[in-house]
Amino acid sequence: MNHQLQLFYPRHTPPANPPVEQEEKPGTPMFTLERFNPRRHARGSEAAEMKVTWPDGDVEFLWMSKKDIKANMKEWGCSDGLLDALNAYRSNLPI
Repeated sequence: MNHQLQLFYPRHTPPANPPVEQEEKPGTPMFTLERFNPRRHARGSEAAEMKVTWPDGDVEFLWMSKKDIKANMKEWGCSDGLLDALNAYRSNLPI
């Protein structure tokens, strides 16, 4: 099982030797969770509004789905902002 996935499931036992955090690669964007909209989530829309800051200073605001967040984690690595967004989805499950 991928060690990164174990970070998301606290019921699992953490690996004996957790992976060492890797340094950010040059050109890696910074992700920040701006807000989570539970109404959008209840409608099935992207609910995590993310601020993406690129190394050149450009800033974008994007609505991301859970799938988008996981794809960005795969491409850019885990970051606090992406983990915050994923945890927001997990704590706001539809009723």
